[in-house]
This record gives sequence, structure tokens and C-alpha cells, in this order.
Amino acid sequence: CEPLYNVAIIVPYRQRENHLKMFINNMHRFLSNQSISFTIYVVEHTCPTIFNRAILHNIGYKEAKAEQKFDCYVFHDVDLIPEKLENYYHCDNSPQHLVVTRNRTKYIMFSTRYFGGGVLFSPEHYELINGFTNKIFGWGGEDNNAYFRVLDKNLTIHRYPGSVASYTMFEHGWDTGNPRNDLIVDKREALHPTRNPE
Repeated sequence: CEPLYNVAIIVPYRQRENHLKMFINNMHRFLSNQSISFTIYVVEHTCPTIFNRAILHNIGYKEAKAEQKFDCYVFHDVDLIPEKLENYYHCDNSPQHLVVTRNRTKYIMFSTRYFGGGVLFSPEHYELINGFTNKIFGWGGEDNNAYFRVLDKNLTIHRYPGSVASYTMFEHGWDTGNPRNDLIVDKREALHPTRNPE
């Protein structure tokens, strides 16, 4: 049947080959059952610097947009796989947080401010919030910043119930090139874009 939406899946990546193989295999099967046309863009961080996930998101968006017209952009971690087909990967009237619960946290969502793992934007909403910040290096922080960017533009965040938006997270060790960002613990205010504009 004719696909209802054309969706870009943007995946930031570095040194997780096994995860990437599992992700591609599982996501092809999952998305092929959702009546959408999709393209997966793997954006690899190759330089020997601290990982910057948000820059890879922005690069992926720019490259995907230049290649073809998409109705929707999904920014997705490589180590997360959706468990329920009812967790639809297409845009509606609001940005969507996809990863509501996951096995590693016993399928509990601890905070409504959590906006990580996988998020979905229409091109209009992505450009309205000016994408993701390029300033945050290391693990964490860019999701918090994106959360505030969405709220500052008076957009609401859509989430399916945790029983639908549930994910399996692959086991992995700590990436030494992706240290925990102290902004998360010590400088949460610095993540707010209106208080610290770019």
C-alpha cells in the first residue's frame, strides 16, 4: 500500500558496531510494518574528541533534508529498540518523546522532563526550536536543553503510554570518549537555552 509518511531516522554513532547491526536489522523489520517510507541515516563521530551527540543530530538533519523531502525526523539512540508496533514513528501536531520506558529502568519513567533516547520532530518544529545545541560535549545534557527549547516555543510534548512506548536497551560498557557531562549534575540552569542563548 502507499506509505502515509516519509520519515528520516537519524542515528548518532561511534564504536558500537554490534549495536548498529542489531539496530538496523530490528528497525527495518519494525518500521516496515508501520505503513511509512523511511531512510536510516547513521551519522558517525570519527574525530578523536569527546562525543557530541547533538552535533551529529544537526548534521543528520541537514544531510537528510538536502537529500529528499521528509515529513518527519526521528533522532534515535543506537542502543534502543521499540517493543510495540503501536508506538508509531510519524509526526502529529506536537514533538514526540518516543522512549517513555525501557527495560534497564524496569519500565518506569522517573521524570516528565526526560526527553532522551528517541525524539521525533516535524521539520517545522525542529527549525522552530533551532535544532539541538552544539555546545554540550560528553554524555547527557543535550536532551535537557532540547526539552526546554520545546517548552520555550510553547509546544507540547506528546508521549504514548509507557506500556506502548517501551524499549529494549542493549547492554554496553562505558564509552571512555563519552564522559558524563557535569552540566547534568552541577549546572542544570546552564542547559536552559533562554538563560544561555547560543
